[in-house]
Amino acid sequence: MIMRKRRRPSKSVACILLAGILTCSVLFGYGCTDPGVSTDASSDTIESDAQQDAQNEGEEQSGIQIDMDGMDFEYSDRDKDASYDASSATKIALDGETASVQGDGAQANGSVVTISQEGTYVVSGVLKDGQLVVDTAEDQKVQIVLDVASIHNESGPALCVEQADKVFVTLQEGTKNFLSDGSGYASAEDDGVPNAALYAECDLTINGLGSLDVAGGSCHAIHTKDDLVITGGTIAATSEQDALRGRDSVKIAGGTFDLSAGGDAIKANNGEDGIRGFVCIDGGSFAIEAGDDAVHAESVLVVNDGQIQIDSCEEGLEAEQIYLNGGDVRVTSNDDGVNASARDATASNGWEAEVQAAESRSADAAVADADRPAEGDSSQEGGIVSEGDALPERPAGAQDGQLSESEGQPQLPQDGSVAPQGGIDSVGNADAEKGVEGRFAPQVPAGGKGAVDAGMPGASESCIVSISGGRLLVESGGDGIDSNGSLVISGGAVLVCSPESGEDSPIDYEYGAEISGGYVLALGAAGMAQGFTGGGQASVAASVSGSAGDDVCLVDTNGKVMVSLKAINNFSWVCASCPGMEDGAQYSLVVGGTVSDADSDGFSQSGSVEGGSSTQLAASASTAAEGAGTARGRGL
Repeated sequence: MIMRKRRRPSKSVACILLAGILTCSVLFGYGCTDPGVSTDASSDTIESDAQQDAQNEGEEQSGIQIDMDGMDFEYSDRDKDASYDASSATKIALDGETASVQGDGAQANGSVVTISQEGTYVVSGVLKDGQLVVDTAEDQKVQIVLDVASIHNESGPALCVEQADKVFVTLQEGTKNFLSDGSGYASAEDDGVPNAALYAECDLTINGLGSLDVAGGSCHAIHTKDDLVITGGTIAATSEQDALRGRDSVKIAGGTFDLSAGGDAIKANNGEDGIRGFVCIDGGSFAIEAGDDAVHAESVLVVNDGQIQIDSCEEGLEAEQIYLNGGDVRVTSNDDGVNASARDATASNGWEAEVQAAESRSADAAVADADRPAEGDSSQEGGIVSEGDALPERPAGAQDGQLSESEGQPQLPQDGSVAPQGGIDSVGNADAEKGVEGRFAPQVPAGGKGAVDAGMPGASESCIVSISGGRLLVESGGDGIDSNGSLVISGGAVLVCSPESGEDSPIDYEYGAEISGGYVLALGAAGMAQGFTGGGQASVAASVSGSAGDDVCLVDTNGKVMVSLKAINNFSWVCASCPGMEDGAQYSLVVGGTVSDADSDGFSQSGSVEGGSSTQLAASASTAAEGAGTARGRGL
């Protein structure tokens, strides 16, 4: 979702009146049946007392508390096992406009095939305009093996699971399979009806070593109302709205993904339950283009491993709590690259309705003649999906985001300590064997510059961005990393290039930013820039300018490069931190030189630099003021 930026002046009289209305108002709080936990999935216990304390305070604003102890981040054995007994499986043969069934548990009626019993079904052939339906008892499991299968349905989902306990879609190794639906029969507002090319009312797992192309011509590509689990396969999904959508959760253990969405590329949208609405990525290779968020979770987003290339989006990674523990994540965004924001308040306190009512009253009253910003509209071009040979072009147009609002000013925790999550290796990655207990250890930082903005829309102590491993590279059109709560870095390599504008910054937070490990080099505008407020590892932050294409590096007194990055945008401010930096020690920030050991991103943690303009800086492990630095001189 697109969040309002804090510390920015109002644009109209209407905004001023609205702020007054919101300040004086008491904010108040589409429901669903709470789905049962699948008997296949194993549960996990996650110890995080400090995190729970922050949630207890911050989430009083929405009335929904994240319960990470209750979240199931694991995969069942059957999720990962794509094998089946071909001799006992029922065979479904698709033949243009008709189909035939060999075996028990399924019936063909013209171009519609219905599976009504638990079992394994092997599907092959082409269905030009028809549907495969699963409708069994609610406690039964079904495995559908796609073995060179292509199904198109012009007026609904190609594969529709109406009822079952869990459905496994297995992609036969070495095969190519296609699912697509027509345009115009459903929209994003039709959340209670089938609205995806692959749609399920129950838990859905995709596994195997084959490939699957899914084209959502009307709304979503893949959508389940429960948990979406993917453990393998090569999946290409295009959609008018979301590409991969699991209401309760999305868990990805591996696979290769090419996702092009008019809305969000990967999304878990249950914001009404404390143990659901999460996304966990444990592996896989991703190429993503999104009209809205690339990866969106209403509650928690965890990245433990994987190669995630986000080529275009409004915001890259968004959730109330974001944990980057490993992998290689590269984000190019129009707005924030990484954004921790409170869940959509419309699900709990009706804030958006309050905003709309206030704007209406303002328009009818004193500000009727005041200039108001034009409201943009987002349009999307529909199209007829092909019958299987090719996927449609990515739809144009981004989806408008929702604004969220927090209530009151929560008290800040007093303990500013951070619990590290393993050691740092030579490339800035945390220990690989962290264990589940180590995933969510950081505490929320104490105090900090952002504390004065506790009443801003979306601000909540429950919001956190925690980075403990891997590499994050952000090229943002807005803030690079924006936490409407706190930021904690204990490992990994964090590289940020935000625009040289007065309203965005490489690092932005409300309640503090702590660093206890890892490598950070953040470039952007000086006007609203923020440095680290503590954590134990020293850092430097200063108003230093450079141009797009410049190599920027931090160098110690021996001339060794500690961290470097090639600037993507012009910049006027730099923040850097590395393991081993000492409080009060002198370092040199070199702009425009040539770094000997840099990779294609200009990143290095070793080597030397030749040429460039050098600025001497004194490192500090204490609170860093906004936009401040301790430059001692400038020269060659």
